[in-house]
Parts: sequence; C-alpha cells; structure tokens
Amino acid sequence: MYENLKKTLELSPQYKKVFEMMQHYNHLYHLAHKTERAFSLTALLLLCSQCLNVYLVLVTFFKVENETFSSALYWESVSRLFIGPLSISGVVLCASSIASQVRKIRVSLQMIHSSLLYEADKNHKTLQLVTSMMNTEFPQMTAYGILELKPSLILASLGSVLTYGLLVLNIKKT
Repeated sequence: MYENLKKTLELSPQYKKVFEMMQHYNHLYHLAHKTERAFSLTALLLLCSQCLNVYLVLVTFFKVENETFSSALYWESVSRLFIGPLSISGVVLCASSIASQVRKIRVSLQMIHSSLLYEADKNHKTLQLVTSMMNTEFPQMTAYGILELKPSLILASLGSVLTYGLLVLNIKKT
C-alpha cells in the first residue's frame, strides 16, 4: 500500500486513482481493526504469562539452595529466562511495525495532499478523498487495551525484570 501511494504521488494524482487508493485504505482500516481485536487478548495473555514465567525463574534461581539446584534446573531456568523477554520483544515489534507502516502511509497522503493544493480548484473531489483518508484514525495495537504495544514496552519490561531480579538477589543475601 505504501509503495502504491508513492507511485500515485509521483504521477499526477487523478480522482480515479485516488478513489481506488481510498478503497484499499478502507480495507486496510478494517483489517487493522480485525487484527487488533483478534490479537489483543492473545497478546495480553502471552505478555502476562511470559512476565510471570520470568519472575518465577528469578525467584527459583535465587531462592533455591545451591546444593539442591541441579544442572538441569539451572539450564531450564536460563532458557526460560531468555525465552520470556524474546517472545515479548517479538510480539511488541510485530505489533509496532503495523503502526510504523500506517505512519509511512500518512506521510505519503500528506505529500499527495500538499501537491493537490497547488491546483485545489481543479482537484476538489480528489482533495476531499485524500483529506478523508488523512482524517481516518487507525487503532493502536494494544494488549486488550491495557498496554500499548510500542518498542518502549520492551525496555520497560526489561527494566522491571532487572529491578525484580535485584530485589530477589538482595532478599537472598539477608
């Protein structure tokens, strides 16, 4: 869609082409809503389970006595400690890529809008279509409306794990 908008920008935007682009834009809008609804609860459950998994591993790793901590339990804990943040990062990066593509499309629409303004009297209908597309608000990808799935969530979750790990380590020393 982004490449098609770029091609439309390079050519003189005509009403028929922009109307076709608006139909694609509407399909993309509906797809984004369906994706957010389908993905939202699953993302929340996955994020919660992986965070809980990481915290349980930290507690197990720091609170179990060294004599009873076998090498199998050690390697299981290490793998679970890495899989949690990696899966959270994967989910967040996939969800945030949708928002970045929408931003690219909006930039292209703004450029088309600016080029149409030079001859606003000739391109009145086309200008209305482009303005309508620019005013369309796409949904934010969230984890059931609780967390926005942005790259900053990765840093926040890693900071939380680090803080919790230091807390558990401090408790172990006492």
